Amino acid sequence: SPPGNWQKADVTFDSNTAFESLVVSPDKKTVENVGVSQVAPDNPERFDGSPCVLGSPGFRSGKHFFEVKYGTQREWAVGLAGKSVKRKGYLRLVPEERIWQKGLWWLG
Repeated sequence: SPPGNWQKADVTFDSNTAFESLVVSPDKKTVENVGVSQVAPDNPERFDGSPCVLGSPGFRSGKHFFEVKYGTQREWAVGLAGKSVKRKGYLRLVPEERIWQKGLWWLG
């Protein structure tokens, strides 16, 4: 258990928001980028320009953490997004877009 008042978040992913190449597991606990587009309805909640998916619960305050296993992916990012984050078009992973993230990218 982490020090202080940190609370572990039990995150579930919302498949209605998942980018077309992201597959959310039936228990909504894992997400896999399969690299090809999946058949999914285009709805206002879905990310259509960046490989993102939203999870819940949301937080307004406090100290929260969640555990991530990223497997053998060469590129990944995980973080927090504001509820009003842009869903359509390319999304820059920066605070100005209401995204706070950590990740790994291979350049070159």
